[in-house]
Amino acid sequence: MESKFLQARQKKKCPGTARTLKALGVRVQFTDSLENGAQGKYEKGTVLIAKDAQDPLKQVYGHEITHRMQELAPTEYADLRESVRAELGSELEFQVQSRIQLYGRHSVTLSYEEALDEVTADYAGELIRDGQVLEDFIQRHRENRTLLEKLRDAIRGLISKLTGKEQQQVRTAEERLSAALDAAAKQAEKLVENKNTATQQDGDAKFSIKRTKDMPLSEQLKAFYDGKLRSSDALYFGETPDTLAAAGLDPLPLAFTVADFRKSAKEKHNVPRRVWKNLHESLKNALFAFRLGDRVGIMTDDIDGDGKPLLVGIERNAVMDRKPVNAIRSVYGLDNPGPWLQNQFKSGKEYIPLNKQRADAFSRPTAHIRPRWEMASALWIVL
Repeated sequence: MESKFLQARQKKKCPGTARTLKALGVRVQFTDSLENGAQGKYEKGTVLIAKDAQDPLKQVYGHEITHRMQELAPTEYADLRESVRAELGSELEFQVQSRIQLYGRHSVTLSYEEALDEVTADYAGELIRDGQVLEDFIQRHRENRTLLEKLRDAIRGLISKLTGKEQQQVRTAEERLSAALDAAAKQAEKLVENKNTATQQDGDAKFSIKRTKDMPLSEQLKAFYDGKLRSSDALYFGETPDTLAAAGLDPLPLAFTVADFRKSAKEKHNVPRRVWKNLHESLKNALFAFRLGDRVGIMTDDIDGDGKPLLVGIERNAVMDRKPVNAIRSVYGLDNPGPWLQNQFKSGKEYIPLNKQRADAFSRPTAHIRPRWEMASALWIVL
């Protein structure tokens, strides 16, 4: 199947191919022309590239991107596949069946879903190799910022491994996606600001961290428990830790309105004062998160007054004082972590491990049938 002649010929025609494959740690074999005009395909961990392939790197880039998204962002990968379905339209079925037949001729059985993955990988590679294809994709998905973010992150992961023209091409795609995301963020901020202004004009409560931002947290807490904070105040818990960037939280102020804080501190939730003093550090060292839209649930390594694992609910990119903040909406202990975890997955929320080792330990099935005090101990022991 492979010969030194074919390999030398392909390297001469596309000198960056061998260098890029080596940098990405991908095994490759050069072969005679593949059926149905295919330029390359993956088989048992090896890329088969046709000697007459015009753009072999498209196949390689596409698989690297889609593999990363399948592993780290399955929800957004599903969105990407749906985009390919819409883009190809009636041609999709032909493309899928062609992949199935192609692999069949090489004694590999490919399911419909696996063939669709191959078609999606080809499209993902085209996003890097063809700037107009990428631009059209961005225009169609401006409202799906999370998809663009995850695609950008997958492409970004390739940059450090490459050099020369190949690195610059991948970097250009990453920069274009970043620019589109920045523009979308500014537009969203403006829309939220306009909405917030309209809400204030309608007489709704206006919350602010102007009075609290320069106060030490201990003074803010004392003022709250002494009844000296205004109903329009929000407690300031510092800037959002960088470790929560993976959960989609920008480095913005962490604000907790007096109304929401009161629910967690004084009403049905038994959250002692030590939790508030350590909250920023607990968020910094969080185990994992679930996200749906702008709502993020973060599992910390702390416990409430009853020894239950502490969950923090945050709404990203809320607005206070006409500026974006990450608003803490709730803090409470989970009564039944096992069923809660199952519900998060069933409802389609994106699971984001922040500390993989401890997150895995927490999510083991046996962890959720232990007595409450043993659960609390486990959270501190698993380091």
